[in-house]
Amino acid sequence: MKSPCYIILIILTLFFFSCKREVNRDDANRLKKLDMALISDPYRVRDSLDKIKVAALDEANSAYYWLLSAVTNERCGVVEKEDSMIIISEKYFKDRKDYMNFCRSVLYKGVIRYNQYKQDTLTATFFSNVGNLMLRYRVNDPATKATLYKYLGKLKRANGEFANSAEYLRKSRQLSEEINDSLEVRRLDLELFYVNLAQKDYSQALANIAHYIDSDTTNPLKAYELNEAISQFFIEREEFDIAIVYLRNMLEMSGRIGKGVIDRSQLYHRISLYYKNKNMLDTAISYSRRSLAALNGNASTNGHVYYNYIAGLYEAKGDLTNAIDNYKKAYESHKYTY
Repeated sequence: MKSPCYIILIILTLFFFSCKREVNRDDANRLKKLDMALISDPYRVRDSLDKIKVAALDEANSAYYWLLSAVTNERCGVVEKEDSMIIISEKYFKDRKDYMNFCRSVLYKGVIRYNQYKQDTLTATFFSNVGNLMLRYRVNDPATKATLYKYLGKLKRANGEFANSAEYLRKSRQLSEEINDSLEVRRLDLELFYVNLAQKDYSQALANIAHYIDSDTTNPLKAYELNEAISQFFIEREEFDIAIVYLRNMLEMSGRIGKGVIDRSQLYHRISLYYKNKNMLDTAISYSRRSLAALNGNASTNGHVYYNYIAGLYEAKGDLTNAIDNYKKAYESHKYTY
């Protein structure tokens, strides 16, 4: 006959696992609700995800959490460059034969790769493979397809394939309209604007950006994106004195936008280029130094470019000591990155 203590231990163990299953079920329901709100309010979803203690989640919910985190970051404009967490999601959903979320995980791993290597041929191949996976597993989710088409369009534009780029972007825009994803529709108007701009079709570029201006730009990120587009418009037209006004606006706005969204290092670099073109080398160096200070440690793939750039500025001023020092840093940064 078993002792009373042994029986109590069994009861407590069963009770513990029952409670744990209930907690896991509650976590799963909470994450599912956040998933469903991604289109209507990604910023609220991001805030909610930030409040979740990931370490307390079980394996299934942890995989789901990292997938939602990747999707939300992309929708909120966060340029994510670390793929170790989404790989956890990818493996989990593949092993469980959850092909919908497996394809989503692979897609957003591709988005992270795009953030690292925009013009790398392997990145284009990666997104093509995502499309093949979606066909194989019959994943027809319009939001996922819209994101795939958007990045295929961005890659085609980067490679100078403007007609193909516009075709993919229009497909993405149509799908986004069908699911009432107004945030993506406006962003795709911006993407089409950049395609027109690259072709120097200024009238069509302005027509596309007009849609964006008509939308709600009280959101700091949307206002920032609008200023960026207008600055690029005037840069393409070589009206740099007008462009710098919008670049300065962007710098001021960047402080009101969440951490990790704006690449301030790149922004300082662009302002430095303006002053270099005006032959104001001291000011150009000042902004270039801020650009280097804002680099995200060794995670940046642009470090060697920025070190090489400031070395050239010092060389133009005749400051060979600083020029040589920064050329060395450019070499070390390139070696570390590649």
